[in-house]
Formats: sequence, C-alpha cells, structure tokens
Amino acid sequence: MKNRRAQVLKLGVSTLISLLVALAVLATHGFWQAEDPAERCRLLCDGFFVPGALLVSAGALIFVSNYGIFNGISYAARFVARMFVPWSGRRDESYGDYVSRRAEKGKLTGYGFLFLVGGVFLAVSLVFLALFFHYFEG
Repeated sequence: MKNRRAQVLKLGVSTLISLLVALAVLATHGFWQAEDPAERCRLLCDGFFVPGALLVSAGALIFVSNYGIFNGISYAARFVARMFVPWSGRRDESYGDYVSRRAEKGKLTGYGFLFLVGGVFLAVSLVFLALFFHYFEG
C-alpha cells in the first residue's frame, strides 16, 4: 500500500510540474493571443515537448550515471576542489578507490516514472504535431 502511494505521488508531482512548465512555455509564446488553429497546435506541440524532453533526458542521465559514466568527471572535480579548499578532507584517495566506494553506495532506483511521464508528454506533443500538419496543409 505504501509503495503504491509513493508511486502515485511521484507520478502526480512530476505531472503537475510538467504541466506548469508546459503552461509557462505556452504563456511566454503567446498561446492565448493566437487565433489560427495551426498556430495553436504548433504552440501546444512545443509546450508539451519541452517538459517531455526534459523528463526523458533526466531519466537518461540517471540511467547512464548508474553505470559509472560520470565517475571520471566527478573524481576530477573533487580533486580540483580539494586542491583549493584546505579543510576538505582526504587527498590521497586514488581513482580506483573512489570508483569502488561509489559502487558500494549502490545504484539509484525508482526513476522509471521520469520515462513514463516524459513519454506521455512526448506522445501528446506528437499528436499536436500531426494536428498542426493537418491544419497547415489543409
């Protein structure tokens, strides 16, 4: 029961935030002033594409991060930061030790909702794209 509630909460919050981003895109591009149906469909396509692409991209970044793609970058950033901050802790950690310590922490799980909500927003965007071409051509 608790797991189901957490899933619904994640889906609901991400959908709400995505709708707010879509409304912001629509508001900044003058959706309410557009009178042509083709222009409205184009703006709706853009409005749903932006949050969909952001969510799918965030999910993809988490996915590749779980496999250690960014370990080298994060190790280098920590190394540079420790050179300039005197009280930053151990300085003798090797890259191999760093990678094994990161692997012990485990992978991030429970981010599939990003792909689900992002995919739905991208699908809605494709529907509005098809409608745009219908009105634009017709």
